[in-house]
Amino acid sequence: MVSDRKKVSAPQQKRNAAATRNRLLQAARRLFAGANYVSVGIREIGAEAGVNPALISRYFGSKRNLFLEVASILNEEGNAALPDAPPAERTKLAMNSILCDGAHSAWVTDFRITALSALDPNVSDVMTATYDKVREQIMGVLSDEQAATRAELILAQLMGAALVVNLLRGDKSPKIDLEFMKQFYARQMEELFAGSVQG
Repeated sequence: MVSDRKKVSAPQQKRNAAATRNRLLQAARRLFAGANYVSVGIREIGAEAGVNPALISRYFGSKRNLFLEVASILNEEGNAALPDAPPAERTKLAMNSILCDGAHSAWVTDFRITALSALDPNVSDVMTATYDKVREQIMGVLSDEQAATRAELILAQLMGAALVVNLLRGDKSPKIDLEFMKQFYARQMEELFAGSVQG
């Protein structure tokens, strides 16, 4: 009887551990999107996740390792939200989300994390490695000798729009025509993906 109870309770413990780990990861992602790496404390992450901050050490080993995990999932939520479409179309949809969804866009959240922590000497190497992977993914669908340059321009357009439109505008900023911007960026992305293997 005792052994049967152990068999029943073990999977529940695993599920709780996985849920707690995910809560910590998502809490850290939210907090790193609001402040740079050094400003976000372990206790703050634990409080945001609603768990004992000592669990960060248990599940991740350190705050830096937790940040590494956050960096490893950058763009995943945004990518998961996009339909199965050619790269140029996916990028256009990402840009539309950046321009129209603002703080609700997963892309904007990820670019905020990047902007806030890229210059922090504690994790600048993490951000560089993360974006090298993104560059490689983009280059993987480009076929010409300018693939690296095109990938850089695609990233620059996405990140530039995310930062300028969502971080550097206030109530007194002049009104902009988002539809015009969407159409402009769509043309730019189409040109940049002109050397795409998959169209």
